[in-house]
Amino acid sequence: MRNLLLVLLVLVLAACNPGDSETSLSAEDNAKALALLRDYNHARDSRDWIGAQQLGDQLRSKYRESDAAQTMSKSYDDTAKMADAKREEVRLAELWSYASIPAGSGKQYSAMIDSHVELDQNGVPLNQPDARLVLRVHPDWGHSSYLLLANKKFVCAKPCKMTITFDNNDPVEFSGTQADSGQGPALFIDDHAAFYAGMLPAKKVKIQLPKNGDYTPTLIFDVSGYDASRLGAQF
Repeated sequence: MRNLLLVLLVLVLAACNPGDSETSLSAEDNAKALALLRDYNHARDSRDWIGAQQLGDQLRSKYRESDAAQTMSKSYDDTAKMADAKREEVRLAELWSYASIPAGSGKQYSAMIDSHVELDQNGVPLNQPDARLVLRVHPDWGHSSYLLLANKKFVCAKPCKMTITFDNNDPVEFSGTQADSGQGPALFIDDHAAFYAGMLPAKKVKIQLPKNGDYTPTLIFDVSGYDASRLGAQF
């Protein structure tokens, strides 16, 4: 009788053991985990870093204890780093807009980007851009690089000079010509070819405008997302 009670006690304890039967994955879940790992590796091989990170997150969330998740974790940090870089690349590219419209004797092509503004914690701009940089190819007027300024009272003294810095290179003085865009001051960079050549390899362009009253405007443009092929014409 005593031995029978011991056997029954062992069986009861075994039934209450929260071990492998609860934490191990079923064959079906293991198959799903392996499928996610295959998709994850395929996304990495295709350099789809954002997609790969999303698949890795699914694998960790749903099947954290699987061998597939353990294998994936060896490359996850690298994947996340590359995904963050890709998101930043996309963000910078989306700062630019491109347009082509009928104009004059043909078609006008332009690329535009607003000056840098600080964002709040939710990614909402804290203020309006001070200016817009425009690259334009017009069928009759030719090539232009100019600024559309938000300050409608801005006046550039003659001779009109501005200082432009490409990344951390030495500042370069450019001559400018002010015109009326119909919506506010437009400040043309006279040597548009030199400006364009300096902008192409740059990540940031800083333009310091002439002093206007007690204020010296400084504009910063995050230009690295520019895509010359989307302009639609040779600048």
